Amino acid sequence: MSDGTIEEKEEQKLDLFVLLDDFLRQAKRLWLLGLVLVLLCGGGRVSFYLASMLEKSGIDVYLLEKNAERCVELAGLLPDTDVIHGDCSSQAVLESQGISDCDALVTLTGVDEINMVVSLYGGSRG
Repeated sequence: MSDGTIEEKEEQKLDLFVLLDDFLRQAKRLWLLGLVLVLLCGGGRVSFYLASMLEKSGIDVYLLEKNAERCVELAGLLPDTDVIHGDCSSQAVLESQGISDCDALVTLTGVDEINMVVSLYGGSRG
């Protein structure tokens, strides 16, 4: 007997891995051009996996997370990622972390509205 919930979760995982794989291919192209600094907003599970994959690809990663305890945890797990304690919904924080200089901005905060606003702001900054 199949459970639709389990099937939906498996499909979501597959979709996520396809998206991450596509993003990594794009990032590797930028890396070959010498243009890679990725700013990740949010320190959840997806950000952790993406940061670890980017690290392995030799890409510079800045990860913004507003929870101080999570920052400490991520810093221990991601030795080549700059984990920064800050709120990515703050313009001042984004500017201080070089949003204008990053080659890719990925918003994974878990709050769709913040992700959209930060993405739009990042797009307007270059």
